Amino acid sequence: MTTRRPFRFLGFTLPALALCAAIAACGGKSSTPLGSVTEPLGVADGTVDAWRALAPMPVPRANHCAAVANGWLVVVGGNHSAGGSFVSTDEIDIARLENGGAIGGWRVAGKAPSPVTECTLAASNGRLWLLDGFYDDTSKQGTVWTATLSPSGALSAWAAAGPIPTGRYFTDSEAWVDSAGLHVFDAQLPADTGGNHVAIVSTPLLAAGTFTALTPVDVVPAWRGRAAYAATDAGRAFVLGGYLDSSQNNATVTDVFAMPVAAASTASTFATSPLPQPRTFGRAVAVDDWIVHVGGRPVLLGANGVPDVYAAQVNGTGGLGAFTSQSALPEGRTNFAMALAGNWLYVTGGGFDAGGLDTVFVARVRH
Repeated sequence: MTTRRPFRFLGFTLPALALCAAIAACGGKSSTPLGSVTEPLGVADGTVDAWRALAPMPVPRANHCAAVANGWLVVVGGNHSAGGSFVSTDEIDIARLENGGAIGGWRVAGKAPSPVTECTLAASNGRLWLLDGFYDDTSKQGTVWTATLSPSGALSAWAAAGPIPTGRYFTDSEAWVDSAGLHVFDAQLPADTGGNHVAIVSTPLLAAGTFTALTPVDVVPAWRGRAAYAATDAGRAFVLGGYLDSSQNNATVTDVFAMPVAAASTASTFATSPLPQPRTFGRAVAVDDWIVHVGGRPVLLGANGVPDVYAAQVNGTGGLGAFTSQSALPEGRTNFAMALAGNWLYVTGGGFDAGGLDTVFVARVRH
């Protein structure tokens, strides 16, 4: 594992580029049983309905990760402001999914391997994979951890699933599982791997959710800090927004790149319809053949989270049509996590200006 980790500022993480600064926050795909939810699964049409607030989480948190597993909304780790400093947590909280986008009461399911921030979480059925992050116990870094969550909400002990490639880290990213295995987006800095790039890192899964080795494939030949990522069930992947390195004044961009999930190189990547506004620290999710982008910040420093929500449809070339504005969040959010479950999209925690919040918002995205 590389020792060239980003450094920290005000409880958030800053990339280790000269004069490069930022704040930080999982979304992805929904391919997991929804437990006791019985409502019919709709089809996305690009509409995001009005958001509503749900029961708050037991612990306020930003820079955490979230997923849906075996009928539960799962949130892991994160940090929040307390007593003039930032406190990270290892607490894993779960809430049962219910019809109409509702959730049951929150409860503590267990603990992460160590207090952790800026983690990435993937789930398939009842199995969870916890990919990297910044652990208080640094011996836990460099490993993908796996555990199972039962339909009753019982969490097993965490076990090592396999190693992260030397010189890599999956900070605050998106991961998913499909028939080909486990995948995660990976944005690396020049000194880490020899050049600015964004990669999709993948591995076939073995018994008990383990694997032999993760293999990186560069898909965007330019680094993006805290871009949003999404991958569709049809095998298309997208990198949305983010900010540039310090040589380009850390400018926040509207750029969107499209590529196959199974891309073998950058040759199949192309620019597609941009976001309406520059965004970094936003999140994105694929809902059928639509990409939904939520929140984020318009600049790297000196701005609060925004409430904006945009949607664009995957077109016949594998790119995106124009983004359209959808129902805004009740309040701007940055450093949050996001999870898709059936017809509903959940936004957990994050911050408006800083500090970490306990809020949970939900909106219907399939109709």
